[in-house]
Amino acid sequence: MSQKQQVDLEFALADAGHSLTLDFAAIKEQFPIMDVASALTGQDVKKVGSNTYRLDDASCPLCGHNDCFTLYPDDDRFHCYSCEERGDVFELIVKCEQADSASNAARLLLLNKLEVTPTVRKVVKLEQPIYTAPPARLQELFNLAASHYQSRLNLDELMELRGHSEEVLVGLDIGFSGGLNKALKDAGFSQEERLASGLVKASQESPDLLRDFFPHGVYVFPHFDRNGQVSRFTFKDPNKGQPYQLPSRHWLNGVQFYGEESLNAPGPVALVEGENDRLSLVDAGWPGPVLATIGTLSQTQLEWLKRELADRDVVTFFDTDEAGDKYRSKVAQLGLKLTQVKLPDCVKDIDEYLHGDNPLPLTELVAAFTLVEPVAEVEAEAEAEAEAEAEAEAVQDDDQQPEVVKVMPRTAIFENELNDSANAERFVQMHGHNLKFVPELGGFIYFDGTHWTQNDLTPMILAQTVGKEIQEIGQMLIKQACKKEELSWAYAVLRHGSSSLNRAGIQNMLELAKPMMTARLHELNANPMLLGTANGVIDLKSGRLLAPRRAFMITHHSPVAYDPAAVCPRWEQFIGEITCDDAEYAAFLQRCVGYWITGRTEEQLLFFLHGGGCNGKSTFMSVIQQLLGEFSRQISSNVLLFNRNGNTGPNPSLTKLVDARLVVANELPEGSRMDENLVKAMTGDDVIVARAPYAKKEMEFRPSFSLVMVGNHKPEIRDTSNGMWRRMLMLPFNASFTKAQLDPMLMEKLRAEMPGILNWAIQGCQMWQEQRLKASIPARLKQDVETYRAESDMVGCFLEECTQTRAGAKVPMSEVYAVYSRWTQQNGEWAMKQLALKKKLIEKGFAVPRYNSKATVIGLTLLDSEMADMTVSTHREQPETGANYTV
Repeated sequence: MSQKQQVDLEFALADAGHSLTLDFAAIKEQFPIMDVASALTGQDVKKVGSNTYRLDDASCPLCGHNDCFTLYPDDDRFHCYSCEERGDVFELIVKCEQADSASNAARLLLLNKLEVTPTVRKVVKLEQPIYTAPPARLQELFNLAASHYQSRLNLDELMELRGHSEEVLVGLDIGFSGGLNKALKDAGFSQEERLASGLVKASQESPDLLRDFFPHGVYVFPHFDRNGQVSRFTFKDPNKGQPYQLPSRHWLNGVQFYGEESLNAPGPVALVEGENDRLSLVDAGWPGPVLATIGTLSQTQLEWLKRELADRDVVTFFDTDEAGDKYRSKVAQLGLKLTQVKLPDCVKDIDEYLHGDNPLPLTELVAAFTLVEPVAEVEAEAEAEAEAEAEAEAVQDDDQQPEVVKVMPRTAIFENELNDSANAERFVQMHGHNLKFVPELGGFIYFDGTHWTQNDLTPMILAQTVGKEIQEIGQMLIKQACKKEELSWAYAVLRHGSSSLNRAGIQNMLELAKPMMTARLHELNANPMLLGTANGVIDLKSGRLLAPRRAFMITHHSPVAYDPAAVCPRWEQFIGEITCDDAEYAAFLQRCVGYWITGRTEEQLLFFLHGGGCNGKSTFMSVIQQLLGEFSRQISSNVLLFNRNGNTGPNPSLTKLVDARLVVANELPEGSRMDENLVKAMTGDDVIVARAPYAKKEMEFRPSFSLVMVGNHKPEIRDTSNGMWRRMLMLPFNASFTKAQLDPMLMEKLRAEMPGILNWAIQGCQMWQEQRLKASIPARLKQDVETYRAESDMVGCFLEECTQTRAGAKVPMSEVYAVYSRWTQQNGEWAMKQLALKKKLIEKGFAVPRYNSKATVIGLTLLDSEMADMTVSTHREQPETGANYTV
């Protein structure tokens, strides 16, 4: 959530009459977790136990698994037994990505942003009778139940439905539900014993009427302990409509996994998720025990694995979804002798893979899809996860935590992947997080850990890793090949890897990858209030240091490292010297620099640093340009000159200004004329059109920079409009230093203070945000602009020197223009056309109607002697009437 969104939330709370101090306990009472879960998912909540509830479709909104997401209204908490996410109402909102912290989740609730109707829910606890029976009697009952279920199984139907063999289904005692209560009753088990087992429950309508706990028509999987005793049952509904499982209080013998009885066998231990995963792996001939987690991997189960499997080889076959990734991450932290298999994303789990087309033999399967994950990375990930959990507990920001992106290697290749398109997809998977193609730049940008940079060689180098990876797969397949066709396939893979390293293969791969990893020019450096530095990113709104993030899309950065404790006493002394100890002007200059380091342009100003030599302006600008590094651009003053030949098309010099924060032009030649229209575009929000040399397409971008001119002479500006002059800001450098006063080591001293100068600039940005530039321009700077404007008004100067205003006077426009032309020639000025002069006179308030079919200026006389005589005589011959005037 952005800072603006955060502020908007707080303002909204204040407007709604809420306190900005959050009472989390009171908010929890006002918004029960069941109501919030319903609002977040759009589903009703149903009761599934004495004090447990689930969503209507029984799914987890976080991982998508079924029959695992439970709500506990008494504790106001949730828990998913699959992805192991848990927490209170605020954490649920954060996990659903509607807020980034518990505080903001609470604010959203108070503002009804989740459309939750505040209610006070009283949960009525149901008194449940407790049934007991001797453990030996319950064990006898469980064993009989397993036999009863197995006797009801239609083997042919299940074999056709799931593809399992008869040997496995019979060997693992798979059964089918129905009629258990009657069978137990007929076997002599009392009502108390049947109810104590949990396999039978009392009807809600009549407590004396008993029925099976498992619904009719589902497949039942008995779980055995190491001694072969039935300890638990799970079931699978072929219609996937029933969410219930036997509560853990009814489990016997402390079993944690489905398949524990197989642990007595030698060989590597396989870990899978579901019952059918286990059956399929056993069916495929796995040479050792197979354990299934049954949709959960709790802390108790993890401790069991660490204790019981410490001396065993372990191979995991978890699902390919997000929950499977979490299981892999958790098991990786146990310190086991571990191999983790990650199947292709096109299959859901090991059951689906083994029943798909042409599955690999198990030994090849493990070799082909094993994840290679160094122990150091696992430990680092575990530490990072623990730190993240601790930060979440304290509701802290993680802005300063480094960004970690882990890419798992792909250790398999399929027949349809020996082509350039598949290479491109593999390339994107391997490097798409660090490489983007920008069409407007005609090349790739690469994230180097701090910012994105353009380098044409980097994509070529990275592309070679694809061919090398395919070669490694081919070499692995050659070692594993047992048949002629397997060896032939391995050599085909190896040849494809080699051809992928050819220039044509690399170029084709990169070309096909471009559409899959595109970033547009407007996405780069899009946040004007983020400033990249040598050691992170500064949030200029708050002045805080953030860790670099790919999503910031920052392509430039300051070479200066941010140090919040750094100071710059020599720089501050220098600022006092060049401003002649004018504290108001020094503060204004600091605000200007604070504005320059942003990418904001709303001030729409052209900054003109002027003054004689040896006044410090060059040193000042040199330091600021070094401070901004890649954000600063120097352009030739010729770019800003008026082209007398007219517009010749997009200017190639402007392409370098994309994403700049500061653009500096040295002094224009004395007497030269500025291109006012270009300056307006560069200091406003207009789209600038440019084209790089030899580029086929034009480039369009909006300015994100401040334009600064440095010089001793003021350029000629003929545009007298407010649109031009409201942009002008004169920054005088009136100090004058003698040779004896100059410090030859000044630049070295200032470079040493760069971290402190960066803090000074950031402080200036905070000052600018509190008081904008146009609202704080010192009075003498405003007067400088007015004087400059008057000096630049050539028509005004002409009128002042050659004319006089007089009420009722009239002079033909042609005569005025004749005097004007002579005046411009005498003064070496450019003469505008007569029509343009007429427009300027009208802008200055003179009426220029037509009189006797001639344009005539009213209220003006000419001071030129020759023209004055002609004007007087002409005027005397005409009648003093307005009858012949036309406008």
